[in-house]
Amino acid sequence: PPAPLPFDIPIFETSMNPDSTPRSSHLLQRTMMTGICSMVPVPFLDDLLIKKTRKGLVHRILRDHSLNIPVSELETYYAGFSRGCLVRAIGLVFTIIKKVLRKILRTVFFFLAIRRATLEMAETYLLGRTLNRCIQSGFFDGDRLEVKDVEAMRTAFETANRRSDLRIVAGAMRSAWVSIAGDRSVVRRLVQRFRKDAQSVEDDELQPADLSQPEQEVLEKGEAVLEEKLEKSGVKEFLHSFDARFDKALTEAQIESR
Repeated sequence: PPAPLPFDIPIFETSMNPDSTPRSSHLLQRTMMTGICSMVPVPFLDDLLIKKTRKGLVHRILRDHSLNIPVSELETYYAGFSRGCLVRAIGLVFTIIKKVLRKILRTVFFFLAIRRATLEMAETYLLGRTLNRCIQSGFFDGDRLEVKDVEAMRTAFETANRRSDLRIVAGAMRSAWVSIAGDRSVVRRLVQRFRKDAQSVEDDELQPADLSQPEQEVLEKGEAVLEEKLEKSGVKEFLHSFDARFDKALTEAQIESR
């Protein structure tokens, strides 16, 4: 079975090459992109864009680690468990109603949209960070990955997420979002760009390609603030406690899957 995960893997390390330096820019960038995608005022399209953003992040992490694992094999990890056809059909009606109502409420009460954006950003960041830890710990056996291992990762992530008070890390995400909120016209253009690009991106991934200089600068400003906030002692303590909960839950999930 895969080895248990150590607790002290560097947060931003994304390469197995010992001669390389830690890189975090794509993780921070996709985290900021998630917040922007969540502001798309169209039910379901916002969720689709967030999924594409996370898929692009997973693809980049696998490439950074020189792993030839198809990103589709990790869809359960970054997108969650799929449900049966009947359950999906029944749930779809309620989901449509709920999403439309939420979009209306978020339009009227902007602070609800900000709250959702920060929580989605936190999840993207934790997904990418946790995937890095799993790869660096030797959880993956080369380019091989079994379905039960991916399901164990997702189960452990959901368990750790459910047992965590995300307000601390969400606060860091909120600071990053507020730092770019003043550039409303640029953020609005980014929202429209991601919405349009979603129609033509290959492999169903959302990539920050061909951004204008103002758009790139806004993203980089948010990334800089986010990186600074993630270095705060309270956030670091939260991340280490999240790691411990994930590691424990992963071990339990692996035992149950045998």
